[in-house]
Parts: sequence; structure tokens; C-alpha cells
Amino acid sequence: MESLEMTYLLSDYPVLARLAVGRTEATSLDARACHGLYARAMAADLRAMGPRERRFYDLLSLIDSGGPVAALQARVRAAGFRRMPDEQAFLDDLSGGI
Repeated sequence: MESLEMTYLLSDYPVLARLAVGRTEATSLDARACHGLYARAMAADLRAMGPRERRFYDLLSLIDSGGPVAALQARVRAAGFRRMPDEQAFLDDLSGGI
């Protein structure tokens, strides 16, 4: 698994490299910079990611997102899903909340 303290080669992540065009001349970036570029990703970019890049994206989405649930919610929104009118009741039921 990738470490958040490392730097990452843009050439290893095609979508990230495409997002970096015109924004940096660097060939590798740290996790926070990668996260910032991925924040610009559109739904088509997310669909274009291969499995390895998607795992990296998911890992980075945990940096400022509030954890895995928020990361999942962001992925669902990026995929074009909308909130359910009774979503809170549904989530409460799933979590055993009152």
C-alpha cells in the first residue's frame, strides 16, 4: 500500500498526470499535492482510472475527507447518484441508531 509520506511519479497514474498538465512541471508530487489535483477530477476521470490508480485515489481521499464513509459518499456523488429523501432514516436503521 502506498504511504502518504512519499512522493509519487505522475507517470504511474495516468489520470493524475493528465490533471497535472498545465498546473505543474514536476514529475513527482507528495500526497497532499496529488490530493489537490484529484480534487479537480470529474466523473469521467474517475471512470478512466485503472484499479491501481483508483486505490491510490481512494487512499488520498481519506486525507481531508473525514474518513472512509465520507470517501465513499464522495465516490457515490462522483458517480452521479443523488441523495435519497429518507437517507438519514435509512442510515440510522443501518447503524442501529434511534
